Amino acid sequence: MEKNKKNSTQIVFSILFELATGKLNWDRNILQPEDEWSVTKKLLNNLTDHLGELINKKQIKSPYFVYDNGFLFAILVDHDLSIIDFSQNLPDCLEYSKEELINLNVRQVFEKNQKENNDEFINCINQKKEGSHLLSFMAKNKEIIRVKTFISYQANSNNILLCAGNTLQKEIGDIMQLKKNNLYTDGDIEKVKSICEYIHQNWNLPLPNTRELAKKVNTNEFTLKKLFREQCNTSIYQFYNNQRLEKAHALIQQSNLSFLEIALNSGFSDYHSFLTAFKKKFKYTPSQIKRPNQNFRN
Repeated sequence: MEKNKKNSTQIVFSILFELATGKLNWDRNILQPEDEWSVTKKLLNNLTDHLGELINKKQIKSPYFVYDNGFLFAILVDHDLSIIDFSQNLPDCLEYSKEELINLNVRQVFEKNQKENNDEFINCINQKKEGSHLLSFMAKNKEIIRVKTFISYQANSNNILLCAGNTLQKEIGDIMQLKKNNLYTDGDIEKVKSICEYIHQNWNLPLPNTRELAKKVNTNEFTLKKLFREQCNTSIYQFYNNQRLEKAHALIQQSNLSFLEIALNSGFSDYHSFLTAFKKKFKYTPSQIKRPNQNFRN
């Protein structure tokens, strides 16, 4: 009994910590109805729902989805790069009204002094290459937002989805949560960091096999897999899978792209495999997530 009480206490404080970081998708079945914490569970449910409403209305910004998840905003453009849709937080990020953004060419919100990076991005679009680029967006108030922007192409259309994400080194360290252990050399840690950063920047692309990843950091498959699991408490594939599921979760919450489009844009080959992986990680389905009321713009 004392052990169960301790476990419930740990669970409640863990939930409170997740809520403090803006993470609202905790498992609501983790505390049983007859548990002595049932009143607390009801309060936590109400608090979670209230925070979700505030975040969706943009009265506050969720630190979890902006930083831990690495998701800032999404923009849907046509083949001419004119904006045809966007996630509900884009106007806040760039200080433009919704009406100003629609039909605006995305190049008009690029920082003009970053021509080289912008030209590389345009060339990638012209060649229909998927990937990520470090782009500098300029808000209407002249604030510069430098973010990795992921490019993916919509199935059966010429539309292009641009997902802007935060790639600060601090974020990589937070995600990895590396163990402090004197057995690891700086080189060992850098190898794992490099792989984490690669995955974080290419979450919407197929994951290379372990041999190819090992070559990127000048080691062998066995050593890389061992170092990664010991330092990150997970496998390379699971880390990759978690990254793309977290990005997909943010896209579902902040846009009205179809679930199939989000699945394909997140690197899954079909909706069924995406749904299976999503339910396994979050313990609920994509359709249970509250979405913007009508479309990207509203």
